[in-house]
Amino acid sequence: MTDQPNFLFDLLPAYLRADDFKADALLEEVTRLIGQQAIAIERDLARMYEDCFIETCSPWVIPYIAELLGAEGLGSGGGAGETRRAVANLLRSRRQRGTMGAVSQIAQDVTGWNAEAREAYRLLAGLQHLDYVHEERPGTLAIRSARTLEELEPWGSALVGEVRRGASGDRTMRAEVTGLAVAAHRLRAFPVTGARAYAIENREHAFTFSVLGNDTALFDPSVPGPISRLALENDADPADSAARADPRLYGSGKAITIFAEGWPNRRPSAEERKKPVPADVIVPADLSSWGYKVPKGRIALDPVLGRILFPLTQGPTRGSFVRVKYHYGFAMALGGGEYVRPPIALPPHYTRLRVHAREYGDPPKDDFASIADAIAAWRSALEQQSTAMEDGGDAAPSVFPALVVELMESGLYSGALDVSLDPGQSLWIVAAPQTRPVLWLSDAESGAQDALKVRGATGSRFVMDGIMLAGRGLKLSPADQDEEEQGDGDLCDVFLSHCTLVPGWGVTHDCEPLRPADPSITLDGTRLCLRIDHSIVGKIDILIAAVTGPPAKISITDSIVDATAPWRNAIGSADANVGYAELTIERSTVIGEVAVHAIGLAEDCIFQSAVTVARRSRGCVRYCYVPEGSRVPQRFHCQPQTAKSAVPQQPAGDPAAQAFRARQLADLDIRIAPRFEGVRYGSPDYLRLTGCTPGEIARGASDASEMGVYHELHEPQRLDALGARLTDHCPADFDSVVLFAS
Repeated sequence: MTDQPNFLFDLLPAYLRADDFKADALLEEVTRLIGQQAIAIERDLARMYEDCFIETCSPWVIPYIAELLGAEGLGSGGGAGETRRAVANLLRSRRQRGTMGAVSQIAQDVTGWNAEAREAYRLLAGLQHLDYVHEERPGTLAIRSARTLEELEPWGSALVGEVRRGASGDRTMRAEVTGLAVAAHRLRAFPVTGARAYAIENREHAFTFSVLGNDTALFDPSVPGPISRLALENDADPADSAARADPRLYGSGKAITIFAEGWPNRRPSAEERKKPVPADVIVPADLSSWGYKVPKGRIALDPVLGRILFPLTQGPTRGSFVRVKYHYGFAMALGGGEYVRPPIALPPHYTRLRVHAREYGDPPKDDFASIADAIAAWRSALEQQSTAMEDGGDAAPSVFPALVVELMESGLYSGALDVSLDPGQSLWIVAAPQTRPVLWLSDAESGAQDALKVRGATGSRFVMDGIMLAGRGLKLSPADQDEEEQGDGDLCDVFLSHCTLVPGWGVTHDCEPLRPADPSITLDGTRLCLRIDHSIVGKIDILIAAVTGPPAKISITDSIVDATAPWRNAIGSADANVGYAELTIERSTVIGEVAVHAIGLAEDCIFQSAVTVARRSRGCVRYCYVPEGSRVPQRFHCQPQTAKSAVPQQPAGDPAAQAFRARQLADLDIRIAPRFEGVRYGSPDYLRLTGCTPGEIARGASDASEMGVYHELHEPQRLDALGARLTDHCPADFDSVVLFAS
């Protein structure tokens, strides 16, 4: 193909071109016009050939190719590049139609979950009869082999005899023999890098991976799924009877790593301190009772409970720290962690100071070893700058009234904090990117209230981002109670983003709260604006006298408020009265009772216990689960009230019909109620709705997603999209079922 319009004129004999030159080049002009049209036609033909392929077609052709595939609107939510990618993936899967690899890839592309597909009949185990031996079924199920039984998960036990049709969300394999099962791992594996292991107080040389001291299952990020004790064993060499960790799961850069300074060498070199414990000294063991006798020179590790045990006579060096790197399972990015957090708004001018965890050694120059030291240095610099400016200095300020304290590692930061902010001052305590720092508030003084106290004057602001707070709670109060009564001298705004204020201040080894009745947040006389986003907090106490002035404002989005029991007060006053606050809550789950002055808006939420609002004339509750007996503003599509309104009325003079209707309403109260996989903080399925949760809740949000904190996962929409795609890729006599492996 040429792009020269004179190619036809150049083919003419030389004498004709010479004569045309004498005749004002009329022939050359005509052939140029013909050549331009020929080039355009040739380019159009080439373009038409390229438009036959999704990789090279023009953007306007992509919807037509999608229509030919029967997938109109595929990838319409994004740009042309995303739509082209979606259609290309569909074409690839169509070419591989019928293979298990293609079905697994489709499930991953549609849902974003790690998935595996299998044919049910290949998992079928049938009994043999001695008179009618089926030679095509030579295999038997070795029930004495724990590893064989473990490999059946999540498919469940082998299919024997008559089975019923499976349903999406089942935990075990119950598809028909001709069915197709897809096991989906919904949980995500979140890393914790270089955190300090928790030393068990009543056990010698015993540790837990969780810094809070609770048992936690260790996850393999490649699945993602929990690591069993058998999976951690290295069975590469059957002749080697010594148990040791599999280097595919344990080691530097793998799922699990342990750093023990000064073990077994009491005087390690600087290079040895940086190296992790090698895999050949790790013994996978069952440490559920801490009764395992660890051989000398080895370390026992239980991945199911997240426990570590050193030999009784060979523990870590006194004064050194045991640090761990592992992955834990959770449904979504919530409560802080080593995931990418959205940036928070900072003022145009601020002072940034860095604080390092104690287990990482002495901090670098100009950095600090504690948050209190950083705040004290900032205050001292502010006073010196103010004094210098009062003495006539005209230099530009180098220290600003806004302080950002950045916690640099996923370590433990201990010590009590008592912060007092002057008018216009702001304090941000934020986690560095890809870290999960833990602020542990222990007993600093016997009998004293060692909470994180923040007092503020007019225009002051306090922000925490990506922080886990344990040991005590957060107490907010005005700078001066007398000034607060006059409407002055109070905190302006408190913002908690991607934080965890551990419910009950801490947890035991089985995730039970240590102090279940104590609050995570206390509003002591302050009428501030409290905002909580993508966080996990315990109960919120509101200690405000409802005399004069506006109520405090509390805004909660995509979060969990856990009072640790349904009968405790989750949001309200500590003296059992209505808390003087106006609540706005969206896409959240509340465990415990709520008693506030007013609710501006409640949407897509689950209230496990009764909600009491003093002022019902304003506000709205939309698409929420609100238990019977609650006193709330106007409701719109709330459960179970919407379901009860559909029950037909019965004649007043018919006692039997009235009794029947009463039983129907009582059955609805029982049937339409949230059911959770786990109710304790620290478990991977914390407040996750079960597969048997009724559709009025599982699909009862404003956009037909599930109510509660996991609304943004949009799992019902994922399952619907996956079901539609599986129908297109399954044989005519196959039925598909989705199993939740995690």
